[in-house]
Amino acid sequence: MDNPRTPALAPASVRWLVGVVILFGLAPLACALPPTDWLQRLGDRFGHGDDVTPERITRLRSIGVGLAAAHLLLASLLLTRGRTGAERFVADVGREIASVSPLAAMRRAKEWTIESGWLHGAALLVVLATAVGIRLKYLDVPMDYDEAYSFLNYARRPLYQGLADYNSTNNHLLNTGFMHVAYRVFGPKEWALRLHVLVAGVGLVGSTYLLGRRLHRDEVGLVAAALVATTYVTVNYSVNARGYIWTAWMTALLLHAFRPIATEEPQPRALRWIGAGLVAVLGVFAIPTMAYSILGCIGWLSVRNLRLGRPARWRLIGPALWTSLVGLAALWLYAPAFVLRGVSALQHPFVKPQHFSDWFSRMPAAWWYALKSGTEGPVHWLVPAAFVVVGLVVLWWMKRDSFWLITAVPLATFVVMTLQRVAPPPRIFSFLTPLIALVAASGLFATCQLIYLPRYAEAPDKTHRQVSVICSFIAASLCALSYSDCQANPLPGGLRPAYLVEDVAELWAARKNVTDPSNNQLWRLSVIEVVVTIRPDLQPGDRVLVGLPLDLPFHFYATQLGWTTPIGGQPQPGERLLLVLRGDEDPQTAVRDNLSLRFTDPWILQAQWQQLASGDLAIWQARPVERAATESGSR
Repeated sequence: MDNPRTPALAPASVRWLVGVVILFGLAPLACALPPTDWLQRLGDRFGHGDDVTPERITRLRSIGVGLAAAHLLLASLLLTRGRTGAERFVADVGREIASVSPLAAMRRAKEWTIESGWLHGAALLVVLATAVGIRLKYLDVPMDYDEAYSFLNYARRPLYQGLADYNSTNNHLLNTGFMHVAYRVFGPKEWALRLHVLVAGVGLVGSTYLLGRRLHRDEVGLVAAALVATTYVTVNYSVNARGYIWTAWMTALLLHAFRPIATEEPQPRALRWIGAGLVAVLGVFAIPTMAYSILGCIGWLSVRNLRLGRPARWRLIGPALWTSLVGLAALWLYAPAFVLRGVSALQHPFVKPQHFSDWFSRMPAAWWYALKSGTEGPVHWLVPAAFVVVGLVVLWWMKRDSFWLITAVPLATFVVMTLQRVAPPPRIFSFLTPLIALVAASGLFATCQLIYLPRYAEAPDKTHRQVSVICSFIAASLCALSYSDCQANPLPGGLRPAYLVEDVAELWAARKNVTDPSNNQLWRLSVIEVVVTIRPDLQPGDRVLVGLPLDLPFHFYATQLGWTTPIGGQPQPGERLLLVLRGDEDPQTAVRDNLSLRFTDPWILQAQWQQLASGDLAIWQARPVERAATESGSR
């Protein structure tokens, strides 16, 4: 009698993988199981007993059980229906790692670099050098409101607190982590707190070049890189410690990874899937808006696989599994924030659903200013915007696959934002900037080809070289204009760049300029001077009130200089009050209406203010509160 067949054991590599998955599932479960009194004692031991509340314990248990269930489900899939695929994937990873040859990769990179000619290479070096030079020039500009907010509220605190306190979408967690490390190593210096965005900004320029070369031609990549190197929004967020430039960089890298995943046969490369996953998770950790880029790329790949009749496992199962794993990794990263703050970040105006009528009125303005912000630079924004229109037509006609990959991200963004009913300010769309640059570069290259079209039939090689020279000249000229522009503008974008727009609906409805003429960013240049001016005259019993938007940058530099004088807060009788506002603001109106002040006490609203200094920022002093109150009472 034959013995029944016993199931074969999974390979050791798969068993190790399953073991790691199970361990990752047991860890959050172990955190969720302890009784409440034990968690309370643990909080008391670490000085956070008051933070251990019933609501947070409930969230800890729910996220712990959820993560454990997800990992155990993944482990069971790896051992059953997904076992064959797991074996093949692990084997592919090992084979691809073993086949890596650094010397061969260097030779290919060298050949790839010189095949476009020395002039193209020289122009690329000019673009990269300009990108670095412009950003270094602005690296030490005074702190902006949002980056001062990030530092004061999150980055200077212990790292576990900064990463867990996700009470607002203004806390860009990856940025908070980088700022915290820089602060601990170098102190609260502007250049140190911005090093990570400087690296991401320069990396975005190089990634845009590579992506343009992969999706179209080397000339397109060169012009697109020049546009990204000089566009105001990318320059600003390369020297502004926030997460926006990271999502733009990760978006470019994600498209760069998905293109070969879709086109390589007979099946996608395992390491590219891993690389795309790491890029996606890092982007989500920077800002959750990276989800728009992920959905766009996954949607493009899934539709492409269905149209090409790929095997079922590559049509939807592979992309769906990859998306699930990225979501699981992102859930791990945001789990501490969920335990501490729940979903309070969803109450932020940028992500809170608007009434349909409000959203419908804001939506065209939001996308209009997104395009303007993504094309605004040393040349008038309508010029690259016009080439965007041409580029869309050209890509549709000549590079249909690239067209759908590039447009899939803004299409997914539009669809999801429509479902969310949100119309955010233009800086939220900054991750689309490299894609806008690629489309504009495609339109410019096609225009140059069209101009020389009659000559292609006679001398195609010579004509192509001429077009290549023109593109190199245009890229270098953009860099020269940008360098001249940055010498004239002390801040990226000058007075009123489009990325400063906050309420797009008001501007759209009133058909006003980008911002109110008085609402420019030059006040940043005077903050340090005002802090230094006030400091010698401070005495015990003084209080400094600072209006929005300079309150947090002022606080940053006061902290940097070791101030002990109270800044902001509720004034008390007997204190000498100093007030710092933008030069065009009236102090009596500001103490009532400015969002960082808004006092209701009659003796503050009726105080008489004496101007001590004027300029982009003004310093005011109130008469002693007790005397003002007495005089008011006698009248």
